[in-house]
Amino acid sequence: MKTDLGRFRADPSAFARALVNPETGRAFELLPAQEAFLRELFRPEGVRYSEAVFSAPKKSGKTTFAALATLYVVLVWGGRYAEGYCYANDEEQARGRVFEAARKIVGATPWLARQARILNDRIEFEPTGSVIQAMASEYAGAAGANPTITVFDELWAYSSERARRLG
Repeated sequence: MKTDLGRFRADPSAFARALVNPETGRAFELLPAQEAFLRELFRPEGVRYSEAVFSAPKKSGKTTFAALATLYVVLVWGGRYAEGYCYANDEEQARGRVFEAARKIVGATPWLARQARILNDRIEFEPTGSVIQAMASEYAGAAGANPTITVFDELWAYSSERARRLG
C-alpha cells in the first residue's frame, strides 16, 4: 500500500487516529481501556497473544472497536493476502455489525477508500490482495480459510451446534 502502515506497529492508537470516524467525520479517539488493550496485545516486535477478548458495557463502542482492530491487523500486521473474517450468529447480522462498521470506516477514510473495493459482504484491499469478509457462524463455510484475524460478534447468541463448532 502507498501509505506506510508499518509505522503503526509501534502505536496501534495512532492507526485509529489516522482513520475517520464516519459518525463524526473526525479522527477516532480511543477510550483508555481500548488503548491499554491494544498496547497489551500488539507490540512492535509482534502480536503477543493468539486469542484475545475485549469486553465492555452495552453501547460502549465494542462493535466499532472490533472493526478498528480488524482493519489494524489486516492492514498493519497481515502482509500480502491477509484475511479478516467477521462472524456473527447469521449472515445478515455478520454484514450488519462489525463488517458494516469496517465498511463505513474504510469509506469515510479517503486514503483507505482509494485502496479498497467495497462489495456487499467483502472489502478488498487491492494493493496487497487482502480482504475482510462477513461470514455466518457456520463451520463448514469456514473450511479452507487462512485467517489473519477472526472476530466473533455477539458470541453469547451462538446457539446451534454448527455455530459452537466454529467458535
